[in-house]
Parts: sequence; structure tokens; C-alpha cells
Amino acid sequence: MTEDITPSTPGPEKTPPENQRQRWIKYGANVVLSTIVVIAIAALVIYLAESHNKQFDTTMGGTQSLRPQTVDFLKNLGNHKVKIVAVYPQLKHNSNDQDYYTPVADLLHDYAVASPNITVQMLDPDNQKDDFNKLVQDVTNNFGGEAASYKKFLDDFPASSDELSKFGTDEVKTMKALPLDQVTDQAMGQNLTVAILTMISIPRDLSDLKDAIASDTDTQVPSYKDAVDEARTALTNIQQYLGGFTQAMEGVKADTKLPKEILDYAPQAETRAATQEKTVQDLLDQIGKLPPLKELVEFRDQLKTKSIIVMVDSGQKDAGYKVLQFSDVWRVPDVSRFTEDNSSQQRLNFEAEQQVTSSIASLTSGEKPMVVFVRSGGSPVTTATPDGQEGYFSSIAQRLKEYNFDVEEKDASGQDAQQGGPPEPTDDQMKTAIWVVLPSQVSEGMAPSPIGDMLKTHLDDGGSALVMLSPTADDMKDTLAPWGLQCDTRFMLVHEAQHNGARKSADPIEQAAQANQAVLVLSEYGNHPLATPLQGLAFLTYGSAPVTTLPNLAPGIKATGILPMPSSPHCWASSTAMQNVQQGLPVAYDPRVDVDGGHPLADIDNSSEAPLFAAGASDKTNGGRVVVAGSVAFAANDILNIADENRPDVTRFPGDGEFFMDSIFWLGHMDTMLAISPHALSVARISDMSPASQVFWRVGVLTAGLPAAVILLGTMVYVKRRD
Repeated sequence: MTEDITPSTPGPEKTPPENQRQRWIKYGANVVLSTIVVIAIAALVIYLAESHNKQFDTTMGGTQSLRPQTVDFLKNLGNHKVKIVAVYPQLKHNSNDQDYYTPVADLLHDYAVASPNITVQMLDPDNQKDDFNKLVQDVTNNFGGEAASYKKFLDDFPASSDELSKFGTDEVKTMKALPLDQVTDQAMGQNLTVAILTMISIPRDLSDLKDAIASDTDTQVPSYKDAVDEARTALTNIQQYLGGFTQAMEGVKADTKLPKEILDYAPQAETRAATQEKTVQDLLDQIGKLPPLKELVEFRDQLKTKSIIVMVDSGQKDAGYKVLQFSDVWRVPDVSRFTEDNSSQQRLNFEAEQQVTSSIASLTSGEKPMVVFVRSGGSPVTTATPDGQEGYFSSIAQRLKEYNFDVEEKDASGQDAQQGGPPEPTDDQMKTAIWVVLPSQVSEGMAPSPIGDMLKTHLDDGGSALVMLSPTADDMKDTLAPWGLQCDTRFMLVHEAQHNGARKSADPIEQAAQANQAVLVLSEYGNHPLATPLQGLAFLTYGSAPVTTLPNLAPGIKATGILPMPSSPHCWASSTAMQNVQQGLPVAYDPRVDVDGGHPLADIDNSSEAPLFAAGASDKTNGGRVVVAGSVAFAANDILNIADENRPDVTRFPGDGEFFMDSIFWLGHMDTMLAISPHALSVARISDMSPASQVFWRVGVLTAGLPAAVILLGTMVYVKRRD
């Protein structure tokens, strides 16, 4: 048997193994290239980070980064140059205290990035004493308001002081050279002795004054006002000395029995004293004409560790500064004001942005904005009443003051003026102020309030006002109708009653809303610039009259409803709610008119065609603005001061105070300030869904989407297993 030998097909040629040199070149090159790439990427990242100077705010609500409204405002500073200096010590190493330095530094850094017109500086007063002293000097010299006139008076004063001192010294020397031992009358002798002592007092008091002025002015923060006050006191005393000396010389001239040398001396001395009296009076007149030095006094009193100083460049016409103290930007959580939780370990809320931005706005606007509460008689509403009770709106008034507003009151009835009440704003101030109007209640036989005519004139002249009405109040129809707004105070907004069997809430506020149909808890604010930032914030109002917008407005007027009534639960405007709620009776929707049955007006339903609102806003092109609210309760202390049981650092209904403040900002044409405060930012906000969104989630996702997904997945599994 022959063996079949078939040549085999040669296989692929094997690559010989790499030697050590080849491996070094291959892997070494990879390492070198990777290293170069990593270094290049790191260098690029560092370059981009350094060139763009971008920071990221990871705090809840973004409390340490600027709101878009603030950024827009800073971009429009014009020619104003602003410097912000924070005097804050850095947190010591291993300290467990709250860090105040870093949040302030980060926020002010954002201000500098937002506008080239803003420069910022952080000063640690413990480690930068020279810089701190320079800050004090710069503020004193450049932003002291009328400090220059005070300083000039003090600079010129030594010449007059030396003249007065020389006069007193010379008179004492001259009188001691007189033959006083020849005066036999004891009373006259005492008179001349008193005259000598009076003259001795003048140089002595002026010497003490010199030391006092030096003590006031040769300090880190010169107190020119205190120095001038010291001068006024000393000069007043010297004026009395001279008056007493002149009287003594009159007595000397009348006594002919005195030696000739004394009789000759008296009229000459009297003439010299009269000259010095004129000098003293001139100096007192100069002091009296000095302008108030409020700013510098505030700076001296306020500047301390943990302060922020906002300054407008001294080259500007409206140069000035404002000091924000620690308590202005680090606020005790609101609940601490209303509860017994006053723990020293409490963490403070950082609320610097609106304070800093408000300060810049007030310094660059030239005038401090004023808000005037206009009422129809009665007790004050923003300050304590005569019996010591807090004013109805004292909490909201305090918030206005914190945002740099002047808060005043005007009694339209004239009773305060007749009874010698506190000073009221002038007519010129009223023209430029933002009004908060509180009309009187209407009753039979009552004379009409003058507020309606006053408000109409104010709005026609381009003014702005927040009109706070309520059921049974004067509806001011003739004044508001031209602005496209109507608040029918014959009705009250209510919601449908809680059904028997419905879930009862354990929350007392929700219980009140369920039990009382006039209590409305809202979270939608509508489509208006002042309302947009507030969406989702809880808002509580009670006993509100319905607000509606009117058709056929004049050209240039735009009216918008705010705080729309929800479609669920059912809401309407009832004409019988006031009586029923007071008597604890349920309120039922009744669109009929039954005069004999005690239902003279048909209820007004809330519908998509004719929606009802709790407030409204209207503005005229290049003119005034007006906001109308159907209730006064939303801004009252009782609602603003309700603490959230689940969040100890916030109020239960932050929307009430925020809505009031945004209304004031909008009315004052301070649109860039339309935002919510930091403590409100920390509140979780859940806005109502639109009908389209509800259909998508209910039908598209839950009803159809999930079953369809299950069927699709099941089909895919079946097909896979079948194969």
C-alpha cells in the first residue's frame, strides 16, 4: 500500500516577539503622548477657568448667586461707578462658627462680574488694619455729605478762639491792675470779683474745647458733628459770660463813688465785650446754618465688624453711601420672630442680594423712594396705636424700611392734622410717592371719603398706587374703571364647602380653609411681570372681594388679572357670604335673584370666559400704574407672621409678603427688583398643572402609556422566547 503524501499548506508566518527596546519605544511613546495630552487638557481647563472666572452656586434656591433681575439692573448702571466694600473677618481655622465671610465674598464677586462699573473689596479688619483705616478716610473725605462745611468751620475756628481767649486773658490782667482794694462797697466788690472770674472762665473753657475738638476729630472715624456740637455748647456759655460781664460794667458805670481808673475802664471794657459778643454770635450763626450731617453720623455709628458699605463714586452728582450692618444681611429665621425658639446656635439666613441691589438703586436714583399709607381716619396702621397696640401693617412697613423705603402715613379725613398728630408728607412728596390706599367702609348716611378724588388726581398725574379693598368698602369704581379694573365690594370670594366624608386635614390652616369658605389658599399668580417670580408660593387671603378686568380699554392702557381663582374647588363671588360666614352658615352658589328671599344679587361664577381674580394690575404707557387687591388681610401682621410648622426657618405663607413687595417695586417702576427674597427661595414650590399637562399625564402616561408599555414589553419577550 502506497502512502499518499500531500504537501501541507504553509501557515501564516509568525511575528517574532518584541525585544526590550521595541517595547520601550512603543509603550514609552504612549505614556509620553498621554502625559502631554493630559497636561494640555489641564492647561486648557485652567486657562478657560481663569479667563472666564465662572463660579457655581450649589446652595438651596441659589441664595448666593445673583437673580436675573439683579443682573439686568446692573447692566444698566449707565455712568454710575459703584464700589462695594465688605468689612468681614475670615473664619478662624478649625472654628465651628457659621462662616459669614465666604458667602459675602462669593456674592460680591458675582456683582463685580455682572458689571464693569462695580468694584468690590473684602476687608478683614483683624489682618488689614491699614486698608481699613484708608476706607474710613476715603468715606469721610468723599462721601461725608456736608462734612466739608463742618470741617471748614473747625479749620477756621482756632483763629476766632484765639482772639476770644486773648480777650479774656487781657481783661483779667487789666482788671487785676485796677485799684480794687479802694472799693469800699461790699456788693460792688463782689460784682467786680465775679467779672474777673467770668473773664477767667473764657480762656479756660476755650482750652477745654480745643482738647474736646481734637478728641473728636483726631480719631479713626472723625466726628465733625460732635466737635461742632462741643463748640456750640462752649460758645453759648461764653455768650452768657459776656452778657454777665456787660451787666457788671453797667453797674460799675452807675456807681460814681468808684475810683476814676475803674470808672474809666468800665465803658471801654463794655465796648470790647460787645465786639466779642458779636464774634460769638457770628460763630453760633455759622453753626446754625450748617446742613444736617446725617450720613457721616450714621457711618460713624454703623461701621463695625461685619458690615457692607455700598458707595457711589464721588465724581457723580448724587454721590453717597449706605452701610448694611450684619443684621441687614444675616437675618434671624422668620419663625424666630413668632416662636420661642431663640437659640444662640441658630443658623442665620443670608439675605444680602436684595439689600445690596436696593442700596445701589437708591444711591443711583438720587432720591429715597417713599411709600405713603393713605387711610380714611382712624388709628395709624404702620406704627403703634395710642394704646400701644402694633399697627395693622407694622410688619409689612418694617419690610419696606428694610428695602430702603421711607414709610409715611396720610390721614385723608384731616383728623390727624386737626388734632396735632405726627407730621404728614408734603404735597410734593405725595406726588412722587407710591400710595397704599385703604378706603373706608361704606354705610348709609356716611359722607363719601375724599380718597377717591385724591387717588384719581394722583393717577391722572402719572402716580402709582396699591389699592387694598374689601367687601363693603368704597369700591372706587369711577377712579378704577378708566384703568380697566373693577372690584365689586358687594360680593365676597368663596370656595365650595368641604363635603362630609372628605378627608379632614390635621393642619390647623387647612382646617380653617375647609371650615371657612371665605379662606382662600392660592399658589397661582397669573401672567404679569410682578406675579411671574411668585408662582408656586403659598398665598393666603380671607374675605376678598372679586376683581375683574374690563373690556374696551382706552389706547395705551393694559389691565391684567392677578391671583386667578382656581377651577377646583369651585369658586364664585357671593353676595350673601358676608352674613352667612359671620353666622357660621354654609354658602351655596346661587345665580338667581330673589329679593324677597334675601338674595338681591345673583352670584358671579368663576369661569374661563369670565374669570374672577383676587387682584389686578394696570398700567398706562409712559404713565402711572395701579394694583388693586380685593382684601387688606393678606398684608396684615396676623398672616405675615404665621410660621411654617414643618420648616422652622420660613413663614407659612411667604407669597403674601412677596406679593406686596413686588407690587411696590412694580408700582415704583423698579422692575429690575421684581424677585423673591432668599428665605422665600428656600420654600419648595409646586405650581398647578395646566389642563393640557394634566391630560398628558393622566391619559397619555398613566391611562394609556403604562398599559401600552406593558403590552409592548410582553410582546418583545414573547417574540424573543419564540425564536
